[in-house]
Amino acid sequence: MEALRSSAPQILLSALQRHRWVIAALVAGALLRLAVALAYHPAIFYNDSFVYIRQAFNIGGPGLITFAPDRPAGYPLALHLLGASLGWVTSLQHLAGLLGGGLLYWMMRRLGVGRSLAAVGVAVVVLDSYAVTLEQLILAEALFTLALTASGALVVAGRRWWLLALGGGLLAVACLLRNTGYLLIPAWVVFLIVRHRRHWVPLAAVVAGLATIFVPYLVWQHSVIGRWTPYSTTASGWFLYSRVAPFGSCNGVSVPANATALCRYTAADRGQGPEYYLFAGGPARRLFPAEYPGGGGDIDPVAVNGVLRGYAIAMIEARPLQYLGASLGDFFKFFEPGVAASGDDFETILLADEGRSTGGTGTPVSTPYFYNGSPTPVAGHPFSPGAALRSYQSVFHTARWLLAAFVLLAIGTPLLRRSARGRKLPPRPEQIVLVGGPLLALLGQAATAQFAVRYEIPFVGLLAAGGVLAISDLTRLSRSELRGEDRRYDRRAGIVGSWPALASRAAAHRLSPVIGQTTVQTPTGLEPDQTSAADWLRARPRASLLAALATLVALVVIVWLITGTGGSPPASPAPAAPATVARIGPIGLSVGGLAGMVNGTLRQPTYWAGPKSGVVYELTRTTNGNVYVRYLRRGAKVGDPRASFLIVATYPYPNAFHRLQAVAHGAGVTLADGAFVLPDAGYPKSVHMAFPGVDYEVEVYDPSPAVAVRVAKSGTVQPVG
Repeated sequence: MEALRSSAPQILLSALQRHRWVIAALVAGALLRLAVALAYHPAIFYNDSFVYIRQAFNIGGPGLITFAPDRPAGYPLALHLLGASLGWVTSLQHLAGLLGGGLLYWMMRRLGVGRSLAAVGVAVVVLDSYAVTLEQLILAEALFTLALTASGALVVAGRRWWLLALGGGLLAVACLLRNTGYLLIPAWVVFLIVRHRRHWVPLAAVVAGLATIFVPYLVWQHSVIGRWTPYSTTASGWFLYSRVAPFGSCNGVSVPANATALCRYTAADRGQGPEYYLFAGGPARRLFPAEYPGGGGDIDPVAVNGVLRGYAIAMIEARPLQYLGASLGDFFKFFEPGVAASGDDFETILLADEGRSTGGTGTPVSTPYFYNGSPTPVAGHPFSPGAALRSYQSVFHTARWLLAAFVLLAIGTPLLRRSARGRKLPPRPEQIVLVGGPLLALLGQAATAQFAVRYEIPFVGLLAAGGVLAISDLTRLSRSELRGEDRRYDRRAGIVGSWPALASRAAAHRLSPVIGQTTVQTPTGLEPDQTSAADWLRARPRASLLAALATLVALVVIVWLITGTGGSPPASPAPAAPATVARIGPIGLSVGGLAGMVNGTLRQPTYWAGPKSGVVYELTRTTNGNVYVRYLRRGAKVGDPRASFLIVATYPYPNAFHRLQAVAHGAGVTLADGAFVLPDAGYPKSVHMAFPGVDYEVEVYDPSPAVAVRVAKSGTVQPVG
């Protein structure tokens, strides 16, 4: 025991020495992440960040989280479990980036890649400034990256059935974080069939892992919203429409009768990309001005989605070459240096010099922007060392030309087959997962939506590992040419080497090299849990048949759960059903008209700041029940886009009084009528209010912070009527 204790430091020092290059890369990556976390503390926000936060804490609704129709619920669930601390969330996301790098190193070493070369592959991933920026954002990409990287590593390099099952479970987690994960499932299945074509256990283990996550999640989801499918049923048509809209002229195309209005293009629509047709303009925006992917207006979102999907399918059937050209054009952009995404998607992965603020109602004006923990984002410059980080990012970011080289190496290396002396390159079915899976996912993204660099970042690790693996094989082949060695590859153990070295290394894996095959030793006295499950089944044909049938049944169940429509309403031929509440306004009203509208039509608590002379009261209600009363001065028109007027907003918010006091941390004041008033420290133009026993939060906004505070504390903020 004493000798063991004295040798422990030596063992540790030896391990550090052997793996010094990857440790250096991980330490550098950790320091980079620490610098970003300090400069942009506690988080960077993008438009979608607000949606995730709303889902995570189900503001204004019952239940644990909100199931949105246009995005998976995995990330909101993770945010809910992690709590409301943004710094804690981003810290864990940075840790996930480093953990992914470590898993890639472990996988590459298991596949026979040298330590130095594997460390280079890890450095490409953990020092990528785009990836680090995404980890500082409140977005699903960081956790999605870890889930798919860990799944790929375990499925490719795992030697035990429970590791393969864990890999399958992590693949399901990736699917519930981002819908792109579903496109990886075929690559994983094909790899398992090719790699373990004579054994059912690996495939059964991965399928069991998938089912272990999917089944409980879908049962829970169905109990809450009555839907079995984990993907969107009301957004796919929007994205597919935006894909075909750039070439969507209806000349010579038979479109469904309820979609003919989508054929009416204007001169301003020509030459626009998918982002424009999805959010800014085009026939769909004019036909459904208040609707967006997943709903938002007064029309049944399933019906709207069905109209757009029918139009898109008609266009694809009539113009398949144009659709293919548009899809491949966006796909190749993933590997073309310098090409940025349309809209503000590219800004998402850039470290900004100045945060952008929001309007008085909390609606983002531009993105990205910083967030300091107050109810609304704030404008401002990042802390030190923000300038140095932006300089670093201008040089060290995702090199798309390098990813293209990795892909070409991974695809081209097996084509060499043999060297000039007849030496064989090892077969690499692992490239189906490392390269085939990411390519399939990126192609699916381009075919169903559009190109954006941030969609590529999660796959950088697998693509880099595939390229490094190909370089390793080519290097070994070149060295064997010089030494004249006979190089062999053990398919089961995943190790490459000369024949004498292979024999000794295979013994360490309890494998015996036999010419043309590999057999597993099971000596007498071997522990039962050390016996290969594949050998146990091979000795029991009936059990093998049962395992095959169980795998088939599990696959059918998963496919049905993912693609079935149980619980989902069918797309109706025309929009009809109302949304949650009817959207109203903006409309201009007098004092009497405002009271009549609130008491007769809205029939929900609506606050205002009392009557004022010389103003028109502009009333707007959104479909989620938010009501805005805006005080338009004489000369201003209803719908004036300027944020230059006093606004009193009323938001549905259960237990608003106690929840606002909880986030105040001792700040704020209580008025004589019991109202609690909390000025927004991060955005002084807004003041938040709550009243005892009222499940609504009130926000007072004015271009002048002093006026906003004065109005909120004046006691005039009361229900209309």
